Amino acid sequence: MIASIKKINTRKGDMMAFLTLEDLTGTVEVLVFPRPYESNKLIIKVDEAVLIKGKVSGNGEEVKVICEDISTIESHLGGEVHIKLESASSSLLDQVQMILSSFKGKSPVFFHLEKEKKVYQSGEEYWVDLSKPVVKKLVDLLGKTGVEVRRIIDDPDLMDNQQTVDERSPLRKKRKFRSLLEL
Repeated sequence: MIASIKKINTRKGDMMAFLTLEDLTGTVEVLVFPRPYESNKLIIKVDEAVLIKGKVSGNGEEVKVICEDISTIESHLGGEVHIKLESASSSLLDQVQMILSSFKGKSPVFFHLEKEKKVYQSGEEYWVDLSKPVVKKLVDLLGKTGVEVRRIIDDPDLMDNQQTVDERSPLRKKRKFRSLLEL
C-alpha cells in the first residue's frame, strides 16, 4: 500500500515520484522515473494497494526499488468491460477508444450496439487494465448505465451479488460475476 508520495520535477520538467510502500512487515522506498510515472499517475495515490514491478537497488541496509511498472490489485482480477453505444458510428466511439488505449491491459472489452442489437468484442489493442481510473473515465463519458464491468468471483460468500451469464451472452460460459460499480 502506498503510504506516502513525494513528487518532484526533473531538470527537463517531467514529473517523477518517490513512494513509500508499507505492508505488515515494513516499508520500502520506490523510485518512479518519469516514463512509468506518466503512464501510471492516475493510480499513484496514498492508501492505494498496488503491485510494483521493478529492480531492487541498495547497499546493505538501505534498499530501494526502481519502478518499471505499477498496477492496482484490482487490475489483476479477471473480468470484462461491457460498453453500450447507440451505433458503431456513435461520436462517442472515438472518445471511448482513446480512453481504452490509455489503459492497456489483459481484460477484453465488448461493445453492445443498441441499434444493431449486436455485441462485438474489441481487438486486443483495446483490452484494458481493469482499475477504478479506467472505469471512472468511462462512466464519466457514458454514464453508469453505459458501462458494466464483470469480475470473476470465486468467493462463495460474495455470491449474493452474483450475475450468471446467460447463453446469449458473448461470454457463453456460465461464470459468476459482480459489477465493479457495486463495490
